[in-house]
Amino acid sequence: MQFAQLWVKLLRHWPQPARTPLIKRQAPIDPRNYGARTFTELMTATGLFDLVKLTDGRIFVADKRNKDRAAKPSA
Repeated sequence: MQFAQLWVKLLRHWPQPARTPLIKRQAPIDPRNYGARTFTELMTATGLFDLVKLTDGRIFVADKRNKDRAAKPSA
């Protein structure tokens, strides 16, 4: 087949925007893809991280496997 014929065949079978449903784009790392509303909930649910919330609302995250880290963040 010639290139033009292949191109026409491809375009006939290619999904048209009017026929495809609208899909909300979410980044692959979006916590909602994993059943959590926020990253804090996601990290807490895994059990792999220590989370320390400061009085000003900031949250520090530390890997529990890292034994060389400080016990508390120095903010």
